[in-house]
Amino acid sequence: MKNVIVIGRVNESTVNDFSQLKDYHFQYFKNFREIPEEVLAEAEILIGVPLPEYTAKMPKLEWAQLFSAGANRATWLPESVLLTNAYGAYGPAIAEYLTANTLSILQLMPVYLTHQKYHEWEKLGEAKLVTDCKVLSVGMGSIGSAYLQRMHALGAECYGVRRTVHEKPDYLAGLYTTEEIDTIIGECDVVALTMPETPETIGMFNEERMRKMKPGAILLNIGRGTAIVTDDLVKLAEEKWFRGVVLDVTNPEPLPKNHPLWNCPNVYITPHISGRYISGNNYNRVLSVIYKNLVHYAKGEPMEHVVDKKLGY
Repeated sequence: MKNVIVIGRVNESTVNDFSQLKDYHFQYFKNFREIPEEVLAEAEILIGVPLPEYTAKMPKLEWAQLFSAGANRATWLPESVLLTNAYGAYGPAIAEYLTANTLSILQLMPVYLTHQKYHEWEKLGEAKLVTDCKVLSVGMGSIGSAYLQRMHALGAECYGVRRTVHEKPDYLAGLYTTEEIDTIIGECDVVALTMPETPETIGMFNEERMRKMKPGAILLNIGRGTAIVTDDLVKLAEEKWFRGVVLDVTNPEPLPKNHPLWNCPNVYITPHISGRYISGNNYNRVLSVIYKNLVHYAKGEPMEHVVDKKLGY
């Protein structure tokens, strides 16, 4: 029987479901500080985010399963420890966050809401139709793909960027590699960043690249805040380069109260909420991924969503 530590919020239904897996002994904790050292010493499986100072006390650790799709906080684990994530679980919820924000900005709704706050009756510029838009996702995992499928269904002309050459799905007008991004980015009315954090993605959107975007384009980031050079974004936003910028992730994160990004025109910030596993939209999907992997592990079957620690996803 494998000893499993679960760190994070799980509901009673999940505890009951896990209890049916007779190959495991589960213990649940809110955080690492609650865990006795003797429990750490015997744990073979960790469900949650590993922390170096505590996993150093887990000599028997074989496998770490993340609640998140992003794996950058755990790629430091040694090769002897299997690492899996919850890839695919967050696609629908985050894609709808992106879609809702795209439509809102195309219709100038955030600006009208600001005017309402000050009781200002003023007709602004022209709304933009989805059917007149070219939409690009930099990142073609489950989230980027789900977003572009929705935008395609609404009538947008959609494009994708991914790290390697891949077969183009039917809902895309074009598919590009990362090296080719600058050949398409200037044509697009909407650019969504949906890629994980890797050495290649850090700082990918600096001033030079953002100025290759159309003036008046929309930029959305739900991947990792490090993909955008924040100071460069502040500079362009203050020039009103963008029709709108939506950030569910920032660098630094959390964004300090006095950071200038808060007050930049046409920048809309949410506190990393589009993909919370504890929300009703995502919880059951995430826990289903984890449950399946627990079944696979007990049977010695191939695991789903194994992270390549060198690539970072």
